[in-house]
Amino acid sequence: MAENDEQDQDQDQDQGLCGEIKNSGEPCDYPSKYDDGRCGIHSDVNRDTQGRPTKFSDENARLAIAAARDEGKSKAGCERAAGVGDKTLDGWLEADPAFETVDGAEKSFSRAFAQARAEGESMYIDDGRRPEGDTSFAKYMLSSSFGYITTEGREHEHSGSIDREHTLGEDEQDAIRAALSPLNDSDSNTNIDASNE
Repeated sequence: MAENDEQDQDQDQDQGLCGEIKNSGEPCDYPSKYDDGRCGIHSDVNRDTQGRPTKFSDENARLAIAAARDEGKSKAGCERAAGVGDKTLDGWLEADPAFETVDGAEKSFSRAFAQARAEGESMYIDDGRRPEGDTSFAKYMLSSSFGYITTEGREHEHSGSIDREHTLGEDEQDAIRAALSPLNDSDSNTNIDASNE
């Protein structure tokens, strides 16, 4: 049986078809596009770890890096600049292929991209520090693209009256003395009553 499948596969490839045996047991009848005589589904030529032909190229790598470094773009913005789909950069960063720079040097993509992102990040930090800089935009980009967390104090309004005095009762004074006594062992004669005179 396997011998017949191999003969069918060879015959299909001679006709310009893939011929790879599908899960159904039938030979694939898609046209062969790659050097190994297979279609895009069954070929192993030019594949990344996800099984699809990769769009990684020196040019796309340079475009993504330039968008990160020169414009401070987010990862999604760098993907758009390179003309690739969502989450493609994550795959490239994990695979860490080498690429050739404009001046002919070979570099690690993940290292070059990390350096470019750091330069883009510094651009927003510097812009946020300048008196004429757009601090709101810098804060937004740093939080949304670089993971910065905004911590701001907020003022709360009080609708009640706050313009009255309160005199501490004897029980309240005793409670305060008890709480302060470990702190003031050397000065046990703390006079809380002085504030009520």
